[in-house]
Order: sequence, then C-alpha cells, then structure tokens
Amino acid sequence: YSLLKRRFHQGLLPVPKEKYFLKPFISKKGKIHPALISQIKKILTMKKPLLIFVPRIKELPIYQQHLRTSFNKNKIVSVYAGDKERQEKVAKFRTGEIDILLTTTILERGVTFKHVQVIVIAADDPIYNTPSLVQIAGRVGRSADDRNGLVMFCYHKYTKSLRAAMKQIRMMNK
Repeated sequence: YSLLKRRFHQGLLPVPKEKYFLKPFISKKGKIHPALISQIKKILTMKKPLLIFVPRIKELPIYQQHLRTSFNKNKIVSVYAGDKERQEKVAKFRTGEIDILLTTTILERGVTFKHVQVIVIAADDPIYNTPSLVQIAGRVGRSADDRNGLVMFCYHKYTKSLRAAMKQIRMMNK
C-alpha cells in the first residue's frame, strides 16, 4: 500500500481541538450545554458552514429544535442515512442555503464542503472509532484557498479511539 501524508493541495490535516464536558451535552430539559452553544455562536458569526456530528439518529431532532430556538434560525437541518431528502439537504448545505447540518456518521467520508467547520458531539461514543474520527476531521480544510478550520472533539471520557485519532493526525502532519 501507499501512505499519502499530504492532501491534494499540500495542506495538513487540521488537528482537532479537544473539549472536555463534565455535564451532559443535553440537559434533562432538552437544552444544549452553554459551552457548546457558545462555540456554535462563534462559528455562525464567522459566516462559515457548520457540520455537527451526533452519534444517534434519535438525538438529531432534539439538537435541531434547541439550536433553532437558540439562534432563531430555520437554516438548521438534520440528515441521516434513511432520510429521503438526504441528497437535497446536502446540496443545500453545499450552496449555503443551510447554516448548520446535523448529521450522523453518514457524512464522515466522501463529501467536500468549502470552508466547513466541524463539531463532533460525544466523540467518546463507541460509534466513533479511530478511522471515523480521522475521516471526520478530514472534512475540514479541503480546499486550496481554505486549508484551515475548526474541528472540535467534545467528550466526557478520553477514549483510546480519541487518543489514537489525535496521534494519527499529528503523525500524518509530520
């Protein structure tokens, strides 16, 4: 096999920021953690598209509803493998008609969005293994005119997969 350590535009993989959360990402009242809301607000003020990975399909509507309420926006949509409007939603996100796209691991590979920023909620969930975390991080900085961007791994427990993904990304960037 061949190991390609550089992207087509010679840029590095973005090294994710790690964010530890002591309290749940969603409270019992269905509210998203204030630190997460704050980070999302920063990204929205930069006018960049945001891809938020959520581990469970059943959590998508909860995040979508609270984010729409918090930011008074309808340009927040969710998508998953069984979504009949999946392709249409992804196309609208690509053209900027959608500001935030909440997704499962369906968009971890094979898609490119210009200037996209990524947040992985519950990056310590078993659904995210090392290769999937590396692939998710690779969604950011894919264009020659925008090689940087934010990737944030949010977690409660620092897992082997998180540690290995961070190590692999750093190794690839050497």
